[in-house]
This record gives sequence, structure tokens and C-alpha cells, in this order.
Amino acid sequence: LWANYLGVQFKEVSNETLGAADFGIVTGEVQAVNATVSSSLDAIAGPAPNSPNTVNGVPEYLAVMNAQVYANESLYGGPWFTAAMQQIGRLLGLGYDAEGPPGTIMGLGGNDPATGAAAEPVYPGNTDILHGQSIYTPQSDNVDMYQFTLHSAGQFSAETIAQRGLFDVITVPSTTSTGAVGAGVVDGSTFTVSDGTQTLTFEFAANGRAAAAGHNAIAYNTTDTAQVVAADIAKAIDGAANATGLNVSAGAYANQVDLSGPVTVTPLDKSFNVIAVPSTAGVVGTAVVDGSTFSISDATHNLTFEFAANGRTVTDGNVPIAYNSTDSAATVAGDIVSAVNTAAAKAGLNALASVFQNQVEITGPVTVTPATANLNSITVPSATGPVGNAVVDGSIFSVSNGTQSITFEFAANGRTVTDGNVPIAYNTTDTGQVVANDIANAVTTAAANAGMQLVVTVQSNVVDVSGPVTVTPSGSQGQVSYALQVSQVAYSQSSDQVLYSKQPSQLNSVLTLYSQSNVIQVVEPQTPTSGVGGGVDTGTFTLNDGTHPQITFEFTANGRQAAAGNVAIDFSTGDSAHQVAVDVANAINAQAKATGLDVTATVAFDQVVLSGPVTVTHNTVSGVTYSVSRQIISRNDDYYGNDSLLQMQLAPGTYYLAVSSTGNTQFNPAVPGSGYGGTTQGPYQLKLDFTRAASGTLTDLNGNPLVGNSDGTSGGAYNFWFDVGNTIFVDKTAVGQQSGPLGSVTNPYTTISAALQVAADRIIAPAGGAANLDGQTFVVNDGQNAPVTFEFAADGRQVTDGNVAVNFNSGAGGLPDTATQVAQGIVSAIQDEVALGALSNSVSPVANGNVIDVSGAAFVDAQGSPALMASPKIVRVLGTAGPDNSIGVPVGTTVATTSGTGNITINNTSKPTFQITSGSLTATFEFVTSGSAGSKLADGNYAVVVPLGAQAQAIATAMAAAINASPLSTAAGGAVVASVSTNAMAYTGPAAWWISLTGSGQLVINAQGTPALSAVSNAQAYQIGTSQFGGTPLADGATMNIPQDVTLMVDAGAVFKLEGANISAGVNAPNIDRSQSALQVLGTPTSSVYFTSFHDPSVGSVTDTVTPPSPGETSTTHG
Repeated sequence: LWANYLGVQFKEVSNETLGAADFGIVTGEVQAVNATVSSSLDAIAGPAPNSPNTVNGVPEYLAVMNAQVYANESLYGGPWFTAAMQQIGRLLGLGYDAEGPPGTIMGLGGNDPATGAAAEPVYPGNTDILHGQSIYTPQSDNVDMYQFTLHSAGQFSAETIAQRGLFDVITVPSTTSTGAVGAGVVDGSTFTVSDGTQTLTFEFAANGRAAAAGHNAIAYNTTDTAQVVAADIAKAIDGAANATGLNVSAGAYANQVDLSGPVTVTPLDKSFNVIAVPSTAGVVGTAVVDGSTFSISDATHNLTFEFAANGRTVTDGNVPIAYNSTDSAATVAGDIVSAVNTAAAKAGLNALASVFQNQVEITGPVTVTPATANLNSITVPSATGPVGNAVVDGSIFSVSNGTQSITFEFAANGRTVTDGNVPIAYNTTDTGQVVANDIANAVTTAAANAGMQLVVTVQSNVVDVSGPVTVTPSGSQGQVSYALQVSQVAYSQSSDQVLYSKQPSQLNSVLTLYSQSNVIQVVEPQTPTSGVGGGVDTGTFTLNDGTHPQITFEFTANGRQAAAGNVAIDFSTGDSAHQVAVDVANAINAQAKATGLDVTATVAFDQVVLSGPVTVTHNTVSGVTYSVSRQIISRNDDYYGNDSLLQMQLAPGTYYLAVSSTGNTQFNPAVPGSGYGGTTQGPYQLKLDFTRAASGTLTDLNGNPLVGNSDGTSGGAYNFWFDVGNTIFVDKTAVGQQSGPLGSVTNPYTTISAALQVAADRIIAPAGGAANLDGQTFVVNDGQNAPVTFEFAADGRQVTDGNVAVNFNSGAGGLPDTATQVAQGIVSAIQDEVALGALSNSVSPVANGNVIDVSGAAFVDAQGSPALMASPKIVRVLGTAGPDNSIGVPVGTTVATTSGTGNITINNTSKPTFQITSGSLTATFEFVTSGSAGSKLADGNYAVVVPLGAQAQAIATAMAAAINASPLSTAAGGAVVASVSTNAMAYTGPAAWWISLTGSGQLVINAQGTPALSAVSNAQAYQIGTSQFGGTPLADGATMNIPQDVTLMVDAGAVFKLEGANISAGVNAPNIDRSQSALQVLGTPTSSVYFTSFHDPSVGSVTDTVTPPSPGETSTTHG
């Protein structure tokens, strides 16, 4: 609770030893903190007694709840909890607030004066929060700066959308006095980031080490600060996300990494083994016992490592850790790492060792087990002189490993030893060094014979016996001395100190937009009346807008000529700085007008301010300075809640957009790290949009602006939105055996009415699944019973009286329901109402993924559920296999050299053409007066040979001959065959001779290159309306009323034949809501969509062979 209100992060540590954390919360004796307080005091907070550690020089603290007072109290919601909350407040720096209002933790302020009720200060009150926030005020200094350049004017908008709810946070610790991460970040430790679709593994890789195969490396150095490592983490995550499409974005703020996106972060390999190497006076000496061992094992491997000092050979089968007793602890730690990593790689042991100072960290699913490591020293007197009686003949000592024991006896001058003892044969005249070697030989030989593991070394008159053994003297030993030293190498387990947590987003963002201007300043002379002098002369600067050729300007004093290619800025050395600035602006603006360079220069005193997307490069002269200026042109805080929005018209130029926290607005946009005072933090999305200003207006032949927005007035902008979503296909030509589900592109409906009925009864669970569904409703009407209203109910919530619950999991207690699970819940709820008789048995809901088809319903009304309405439903009417398959040459058309009505004009400047596309092959045909039919011309076109004066039938015959001789007639071209009609026929216009085309592929004709020609389609027509014979509905329905939330998209090439039809979109009927429906007609310049009379034979397949069309036949269309 304190963390939630103050933004303070708490981390629980596993070590329960007092002093292991910043502070502890315990139940015990209050006098442990302060011996002078009463033993009956409820609770106390203060410095922990005998704290072994400090944090940043500050002793750790302890909150103690008196065990005598709270022995039988619950830890939750009772007096113990209240006291603990108060003591945590004290540890956070809050004092007792005796004057605080009732209900405050720090005041425990008595009864409520309004009601007399006793206060139960379970949560921090407003006063507590206010005081705490004054101590722990967030100081966000981060500013994200985005630069963009516009090369044209237009409408610009920017919007921040902060991630709400919990987001993942990775906090990097500092574990050294210098601020370095040190061992706080464990080399080789890993974590995963998953967005539900893919999971990536990230591995900390220290000091240049390569990460494991398949892992994304976070490259860092152990000497880096926590802030640097946090930036390394964010860089690695963003880089991997860009490469793989992982739906996550990372931002580093101080030592914290915030992750935005629908992701889960899971730390792995948090625990690791630690080997700490000791040192005495800077060297390891005997603190590391020569011959001591430890093993590393996983499920399938076990390796034994042996310390081998000063070049000694290790026991067979052991891995040597070669070191010198004069080495430092850090050097020996490095030797351990080298030995472990080399042996592990060779054996396939899943372990990785890294070093930080004198500490070795071993990560991986392994166990490190040290063997007992004793250093037993036997010192013989008289190193260089005879031992004489200093060694007692017959004295004994034993060497034992806990299981075996060997007894050694000193035997002087050839004496025989007691049975069972191992003799150490020596002479009393021998030196101590010789006797030491005798001891070593005897112990080594006997141990080898007995299979006892130990290491014996001799240095002068000292024998060291190391290993899991103990040397024990017995009886009088004279001057021979025995000593025991235990290895000081420490073995332990620890945990990575990188903190992985989830935090609530509290970001309250501010958007600030800056314009950037280049400034050229002419230096004002010290004596203004003297003029600028010659310091400006020979200065040059170059302007580049990235689009036009760059221009270099040169200051030329007193009539001097500029260098070749430069634009002169003529001035007199006696001119004032302002006058020279005017000269500069005039030269720039003149060149901008002449060349289109995207820049405007204005004068302010002695400065020339350049607006536009230009960069300035220059040489250095004493009389002119160049700089960049950024000015705030717009700022917004809290347009939508805590999010911000900017919208404004912008001219061409370079701009900077800053995103910062509320309170952080006094930063310098040109100085990194200059922000301060922000009070919130968290991830966000930045949405940018720019609409270029119109550069011209479409007009008709008379120059009148076209009507763009259907308001009846010339001009206006035509805005059109295309929906993308669940699509039901209709194709009039779909015949024979089809494949795939009904309504798919491979198995389409053949009538529009059938497709619209399915769309009307279709429910699509939103892609977001359970998000934002709670409380929304939809209605199912079977046309017989009262309509049934269904209400989405999260986590078992009770619904409004009379409504039927569609239960789903919101994710409050686990994972939220997916769209498919929501769909199943809808089906179950409807089926239950059918079973109860509230809906007819004809109503049958079936789910396929997140799509539910409710067959048998009169209609489904989803207006009460914005989430359902936001899922587009599209009925797409295909172009009815309606290729353009006829070209008409109107009667009266003539080939001539001059233009005229109905003429095909052929001369040096006019080359009339038409195009035919068959599949992927497009052929362009060109009318010429001589040559071979279908031959390829120099420009790549195919010849249609027609003599001057040729009439319509001859022209049509020549066109067919050219087509049949072109590559279109080959198999690769679709085997197109062109034939000419036997007589002239009138279809869409005057009577014409028609060239009909057949082929194996889709055909498209473009006759725009020859206006005298016309192309029509014989596509199969969709039929809407009522037959004049018997009043029966036509094939595609009596009407075409587009249902609620359905978009009917009509593809190019479709033909509609209408007979008393009514077409409506967005028009409601009694008890029928058709809101948010739309009709989109997608004709193209080369392939129209036709709405014509049922009796019209001129376009599309002939639907009426009895009644000819009458002039003015119409149907009605509404929208």
C-alpha cells in the first residue's frame, strides 16, 4: 500500500539474518531496538542492534511489533497490521502526527468527530500520502525527443497513449561503493520476454563474453553503473523486438527498464553458486589449501577440481586449478573461472563461471560441493643442523580421514618400529630438512598403499599434509610441532539482485512541439557608424533542402566577383549589419523563387531567420555567425485524461517533438539531461499523423471544381474508409463443385440475399477477447417470441433484471478469455435460451473460432455492444467473372489524318492505341496505315493496319486480325481469339461493329487511348427487384437492404440488373436497426460497376428477351 501511493519500491530478501536488508519487520521485544523503553510499548522502529552492514553508509533499521501485545493477533487488518503500517511509515521517514485527522496511519487520530466512530486506519490517509509524497517526490528528468522534417505544408497531429494497468519493470542494482553493478548482475543469468506469440531469451554477457546459442546478449561490463546496464538491457530488447516482431518496447530511466506492450517477463537462473577466494596480506598463501577439492555436478556430469599450488601435479582424474601461493585472491579467482569453463565446455557440463574481483559466480543447473580441506603442518627442528634428540625416537602421530587411520613412528638409526606402525627412518645426525623429506616419503607411500587421498609437500623443514585428513600427534614429540589450518575458501549460494516486478503506470505526459530555424547573424561592428567592414567578405554558406540542388552563397564586398557557381550577396563594407542581413535575405528568397529551394528568409535586426527543411553548412569568417534556434510553437498536457494531444497546421521545415512527464517542462531542448521536476513515469505509445495540404483542385473541362463531398457545391474533400474484417464472398459465376466453407472466396454464395442474411445473423467476438466487454448487450429476435437481451457478465457478475448473462473471465483471477472462448460463451447462452423455450427451436448458433452464425433468427441487434459493433462484417460482391470481352467500333467511325467527331486520327503527333490484358500479359495495339497485322512496332506496340478512309467494319476486322496475330493468341497469352460481329448492333450507345474476345484467362480492355472505341462486358448480372411476371423476387432478392454493421463492397466489373428494386444502407425500418451499414462501389477508370434496367441487353448477360428497356427506367437507392 505504501508503495502504491508513494511510488517507493520494496524488495523482499531471502536472507532472514538481521541487518540483511534496509529494514526488517518483525514481532519480538521492543527493547531489542531501545533498551530504555518500556517492555509494554506497542511497537518501535529504529536502528537494528549490532547491524553487521550499512547501505550507502546508513545503518539498517528495524520495525518491531511487541510480541507480548500482539501474540495472538492476526497479521491482516487488525491492530498488528495497523501498528506495522505505522512503523513502516516511520522507517520511510514519517514522524508521529498527533494532530492528524482521524483515519491517518501516522496519527492514529482517535474517533471520527462527525460520527463518533472509532477510526480504523488500515490504509494510508490523505495526510499520510501527502506527507510521504513530499519526501518521496518522483523526480522524472527524462525527455524523449523526436525529430522530423516536412517537405510540404499540412495538418499534423501527435498523441501520447500511456500504457495503463501494470507494466513490467527491470531494476538494475548497484553493489559497489563506486556505483558499479559488480556481482549484483550475474554473468550468464537469463530472463524471457513473451508476447503470447513468441518468447525470446535474454542473457547477461559480461566483459565481452558471447551469449549462449539462441540467446539475445545483453553486453555489459561489471564495472558499468546500473544506469548504463539498464540502457544496455533496453537496447537489447528493442533490437530483438525490431528483428523478430516481438510486441514490446523498452525504455531506460535511470537504473530502471520499463517494458510496454502485452508481454510477460520471467527471470530464469536467479540462484547461483559463489566461490570466494581469501587473501592474507595481499596473497592467498595458505588460506587456499593446496590439494583441496570441490566438485561441480549436474544431472549427468560430475567434475572434481583440485587446487594445485606452485606447479604440483594433481590426482589422476581431477581437473587442476593451477596457482601460486604468492598470487592475489583475484588472480586465483580467475584461475578457477578458466579451469571451470574449459572443463565444462569439454565435458558438456551445463555451467558457466565468471569472476568479479575475488569472487567466482557459477550459473546453471549445477551443484558445487566442496570437500573437507585441511592443511596439516609438521615442523621438524634444526632445519640445517642435526636433529639429535630434538626428534624423539619412538614418538608417533596418526593421519586419519574419518574412515581410515595410519600411525607413523619415528625410528632413529635403524631401529625397528612397533608392529602396525609405519616407520619414519632417520638418523639423529640428519638435518631437519632431511627428516622432513623422510616424513613426506613415508606419508605419501603409506597413503597411496591405503588409498587415502591427500597431498604432501615439503618446504625446507616443514611438511604440509593437505586434503580431507587430520594429523594427530600422540605422546611426547620433543621439538617437533604440529599445526592445523582449515581452508578459507568460502562456498555459498546467492541470488541475482536484478529485480523483476510489475508496477502500475502513472504516466501523465506532456507534449511540446518546437520549430527549428537556422539563424545567420551579421556581427554588428563596435562602432556602428563604421559599417560591417571587411570581416564578412569571402564568407560562404550552402543551403540544402534535400530535394533541390544545393545553392552556395558568397559574401562579396564592394563589387567583388563571386567564385564560379556561387550566388553573390553584394554589400558595401560601410553597410550596417541590418543592411547586410537584408541583402542576405533578399538573395536567398530570390534563389528560392527561381529554383524552388524550400526556404524562406526573414530579417530580425541583424539576424536572418531561415524557415524550411534546410541544412546550412558554412566556412568561418569573423563577421558572420551561424546557429540553430528552436522555439516552442505548441504544448499540451492532459487532453484525454492523462494523455496529451497536439493538432495544428505546419509549414515545411524541421521540427522537434518532446515527450516528458507533467512537471518536467523547463528543459532545454538542445541539452540532454536538462529536464527535472517530472512527477510521473511509465511507458507510452506515440501516434503521429500528417495530412499533406492539397496542392490543387480537380476541375471539369470548363474549370469548375468537382464536387468531392456530395454536398452539391463545387470543391470539398472526398473521404473514404475501407473496412477490413470478416468477409462473406458472393460470386454469380460460382458453379460446380466448390471447396472450403460456404461464403469463402473458394466457395462463395451465388446470391446477394443469401449472403446478407448470413451477415445479419453473424456475431463476431472482438479480437481482444474479454477486454471491455463487461455490461455490453446484444439482442436476438426469432420473429416469434419476445426479443431476448443478452448481457456480458465478467467473473460471475449479476446482470440487469430481465437480461441473460453471457459469462466470461476478465482476467482478474487469471488469464482473460480469448475471443474464441467468448464466442463459445455466446453460443452457450443462446442455446440455453432455446432449451428454455425463450427462443424458437429454429435458432441455432454455431461458432467457428470467434465467428458465431445464428441461423434461424429474424435478426441480431448488436447496437448495445460497441465491442461487437467494432468488428467489421463485410459482404464482398465479386466482379461476376465480368471481363471486358467486347470492343465496339461505332458506325460512322473513319480513319483520318485530322481530328473530328468519331474519327480515328493517325498522323505524326497522334498515335491512337488500345490495350488488352490477359492474365499477366498486356499488349498495346496501335493504329497505323501500313505494315503487317500484329507485327511489333519500334515503340513495342502491335500494329493494327487500317488504310486512310477505312470505315467501322473494316476497322473492326483489322483490329481482330491484329489481336489474333499478337502474343495474346498464344497459350502463354491466354489463347485469346477475336471475332467480328456479323452486323452492327446497338448496345450502350450508337450501333457498332463488335470484336468479341474469348480466352482461358481474365481479360481487361482499356480503350481510353482511342476515344472513338467503346468496351463493354457480358458479365453475368446480379438481379435485384421483383419480376413483372407474377411478382416473384428476382434471383438476388426483392430488395438489397444492408443489415446493421455490414459493409457491402461491390468489386469492379459487377453488373446489377434492377426491376422495381429498393437498395438502402443505414436506413432503419420499424423494429429493425440498420445503423453503421455501408455500400461501397469500387469501380475503376477501366472497369465500371453498372446499375441498369433488368431489361437492358447492352451490358452484362441478357436477363430479359421479351420486354425492351424504356427510357428513364429507374430504381431507388438510399443511404
